[in-house]
Amino acid sequence: SNTEFYALNISNPQGSIAILGSVEINEDVTDIYVKDGYAYVATDDGSASQTGNEIRRINLSTYMVEDTGNLSDSAEAFAVWFQGSHIYAGTDSTSSEIQVLQSGGESGWDVPRIVETVDLPGSNDMNDIIISGDYAFAGRDTTAGQPEFIVFNISDPFNVTVAGSLEVGSDVNDLYMMGNYVYIATSDNNAEFQIINVTNKTAPTLTGIYNTSRTKDGLSVTGSGSVAYLGTEQDSGQTNNELFLINVSTLSSPTLYSSLEVGSNVIDLSNGSENLFIGTASPNQEVRTVDIANPATPSIVYTYNVTGSRIVNGILYDSSSKELHVTMTASGNNPNYVIFDVSNEVNFIELGGVVTTGDYNMHTLFVGFAGRTFVIAVTNDTGAEFKVIDTTVVESPFVRSSLDIGGDGMGVATTGSYMFVVGTADSQELIVITWGAPEVPEYARFGIYTSEEFSSDSDTTAWNTITWEQSGTGVIWFQTRTASSTGGTALATWMGPNGPGTYYSSTGSTIAISGDATGTRFMQFAAYLYGSGSATPILDSVTLDYSM
Repeated sequence: SNTEFYALNISNPQGSIAILGSVEINEDVTDIYVKDGYAYVATDDGSASQTGNEIRRINLSTYMVEDTGNLSDSAEAFAVWFQGSHIYAGTDSTSSEIQVLQSGGESGWDVPRIVETVDLPGSNDMNDIIISGDYAFAGRDTTAGQPEFIVFNISDPFNVTVAGSLEVGSDVNDLYMMGNYVYIATSDNNAEFQIINVTNKTAPTLTGIYNTSRTKDGLSVTGSGSVAYLGTEQDSGQTNNELFLINVSTLSSPTLYSSLEVGSNVIDLSNGSENLFIGTASPNQEVRTVDIANPATPSIVYTYNVTGSRIVNGILYDSSSKELHVTMTASGNNPNYVIFDVSNEVNFIELGGVVTTGDYNMHTLFVGFAGRTFVIAVTNDTGAEFKVIDTTVVESPFVRSSLDIGGDGMGVATTGSYMFVVGTADSQELIVITWGAPEVPEYARFGIYTSEEFSSDSDTTAWNTITWEQSGTGVIWFQTRTASSTGGTALATWMGPNGPGTYYSSTGSTIAISGDATGTRFMQFAAYLYGSGSATPILDSVTLDYSM
């Protein structure tokens, strides 16, 4: 059958051993580790350099491979261990013998957990966050005497620090990064669009501003090439536009390409493959497609009216799937998270949606984690503001899990397996969330340490006592064996105080010599360590006392 993985029922080891299930791997299975209903399998395809899927995760309820992992250096896997949310692989690589993989298993996000929070001075709300490399950039409401633009060092997600900041003097409502510059949408009536130089993360500086000549706040911002797109609050009148296309070819002095009348708050923006998608507060035209091929003459080429009177607060285009993910305010039994097929950007097809409690807030959507299986969103749903939405089947997405973050979530961004959320909680304006059970210490319950051979340099040696020092928690027992020549101990009988099969359990025990020992010049001991799994004994020293 060419089946390499089997699960066997050994409840009656002296009777029949039945096969519970099996999996065809098509490669040699070199090691297995089982935990929480899954088997983590190391494989070797027998070639000089394996090219992928060296680690597999098997669901032991269905006996199906649900996940695979690729090692670097074309390495083959020969050992595997899983703990918390990481897989540890022992390999044949000459440069990275031990490799650590992040388990992408769907079950991980069933238990999102907070691993770090940051409390900023003041009590004003955070509005949005973006990430680039080891740094996160966030904006907050105006705070007297405090900066509204914050740079966080997130190189260690468990120890996030403030790297730098800038006093803007107004609410920072949205951010978009382009190279070493961050575009921000603000409430400053004289500078709704601003450009911040973040080349020096510890000392960001203002590079340029654009004044829309209106008195409405900047709400949303994005960019592409030499054009920045700014969405603002609604400004009454057919000539008071809400979408601005700004020329940022000269960062120090951005100028207007053009503007467009939308007739509503432009709350969020997302770049499509050819057009710009905008989310608005218009109850009949919540989502629109804007033709931006010529930045001097943008035009609305498509509108979509979602069911119910809504405000769209989050909109994000996924270029890999050509889907548009939209979050909005709640409206009865109508979905407030919806997925659209926008392969034709002027003819949306609604694929699926889900009704969740509470409103989704501005800029609160992240799409594509774990191969577009999950969507991460934040809401004002008290006690469950952070939500993980499973979109494996786009026609029927569902909330896989949620988490209480102590206040409304206002923005979310990601790096690796960590989600960075900002919101309204005064004591934790920034929250770092990851998934999977905490990686509590876990040890093997049993292990054997076999010493090297020790020579007394005398054939008439009398071995007297074995003493040892130990720490930690657990039990350590010993056995010894002797021989007349080097290498001879390998054939000798292991002895305890009362012969073979017994063990020295008390330090200072008298050493017993086997009656069939070839001599006593060479000595070897074995230590047997027993722990609980959550704690381990530690062997600190061993002393073998002898006389000649």
